Amino acid sequence: MKANPASRWWDSLAVRIIVPVLVGFALGFVMSEGPALWVNDPTSRPAQTVELVIPDGTGERVAAGETAPAIPDGVKLATGDTLLVRNQDRVSHQLGPMWIPAGSTARLVFPRTVSARYSCSFTPVRTFGIQVEQRLTGYERFVFFLVAGLPFAGLLTVVSVFLWFSQKSPPRSGSGETASHSF
Repeated sequence: MKANPASRWWDSLAVRIIVPVLVGFALGFVMSEGPALWVNDPTSRPAQTVELVIPDGTGERVAAGETAPAIPDGVKLATGDTLLVRNQDRVSHQLGPMWIPAGSTARLVFPRTVSARYSCSFTPVRTFGIQVEQRLTGYERFVFFLVAGLPFAGLLTVVSVFLWFSQKSPPRSGSGETASHSF
């Protein structure tokens, strides 16, 4: 009977080590990078411009004590990000150090971490939260990948090699009898 080529390929000890290591590190990558991509964590992406739109009629709503429907309570950014405020209202607005005339835009770059509530004119509470966190470095992301990947790779390799050795061990004689000695 001819052996299956896939079976011969998997019978190699080198393959029994390399494949689990690769699978373990792939799982580590998914575990370390997946959640950050899934929740759109700003510290895990390149610097970008985040746009905040002040819709038309916001000034009237705020004067009446109402909230503008499209304006959040705050934004979460990472160092190096730019906040672009686009004022589509008919009145000028203010956000922290920025004065945004009606129909115009203003930009604010965040080179450092900050967690603050800036005074603003487009929310009823007159404040807007801005949280800027430090962007993860490539080294930090690599360490997270290793911390997640090494245990997976190690465990899968140990199990795979153990199974390889258990398949390679010679069959035991199954007589079940014990030798008796007489003196």
